[in-house]
Amino acid sequence: MLCLAANIAKNSTFMVAFALAMIGYRPFNIPSEAMRPTLEPGNYLMIKPPIYNEQGNIRIKRGDVIVFRKMNDETSYIKRVIGLPNDTVQMVNGQVKLNGVILNQQITAQETLTDVLRQQYPVTRLRETIAPNKSYEVYNIYDNGPFDNTPELIVPPDMYFVLGDNRDNSTDSRMDEILHAGIGLVRETNIVGVNGYKMAEFDDSETSSPQEKLSHIHWYAMAKKIE
Repeated sequence: MLCLAANIAKNSTFMVAFALAMIGYRPFNIPSEAMRPTLEPGNYLMIKPPIYNEQGNIRIKRGDVIVFRKMNDETSYIKRVIGLPNDTVQMVNGQVKLNGVILNQQITAQETLTDVLRQQYPVTRLRETIAPNKSYEVYNIYDNGPFDNTPELIVPPDMYFVLGDNRDNSTDSRMDEILHAGIGLVRETNIVGVNGYKMAEFDDSETSSPQEKLSHIHWYAMAKKIE
């Protein structure tokens, strides 16, 4: 009976993924830990295609999750939008300062994580609020990290400042300011998707064989909206 229920859930979620693909959603799987705890390595997603306003710009809000590419790079990246065009953004002691205001963070849990190499380490889970109706959870691994303090930056037109939710284990817009490397700011023309759904997960550890990865696919009973 349980096996039958699991097969029904798997088939129904697979059909939802197929239906989403028919209306332009793109498949994407999470290759790294940079978006934990929101997205785990091995999550299989369907990403919503961009929606444009009357001025021809993509409709993006602070806190949205986007998939994008870099110039002359076919690799796809996934991060959270923090700063919109003309916003002022700065990291101050590990917290986001957006347009002169430090974003509120509330500790929700102390956890022990296991990374893709099966190594364990402690983290603090926090809920960060970026707008009155938008919050999400982030990880802090340690204080006084190399990217916990950055220069103040005004986001240029048609560009976006992005961060990974796993703040001490993410290559994102902070690196461009400090190292002139990494992802840097994201051009609007390089964005290929905004938000979407989590459909399934699989074992994406580096110690797993390709056969093990495929045999451990778990389809969710229902598609989960990316928050």
